[in-house]
Amino acid sequence: MRYFMLFGGFIGFLLTFSIGLYSGNALDTALVDGGIGCVVGAVLMRFFRQIIARCARAVLMEKAMEKARARAAADQAPAEPTNS
Repeated sequence: MRYFMLFGGFIGFLLTFSIGLYSGNALDTALVDGGIGCVVGAVLMRFFRQIIARCARAVLMEKAMEKARARAAADQAPAEPTNS
């Protein structure tokens, strides 16, 4: 989770730079496009990281609430008679 923006920037640069070179652009144009792709990729990856963290937090809170409900239900249930 620590290097999401770095990874996103690297992937964004790599994709836009390689696509720029493949499409026949000059090297300087491909580098400028790669720089823009780097920034866009980093921002998008940061946004996706926030969404992933929010969803994971919600799932963990939901599981904790289910455990608390189950524990409360078990505490309120009458004790079962033992057949001995």
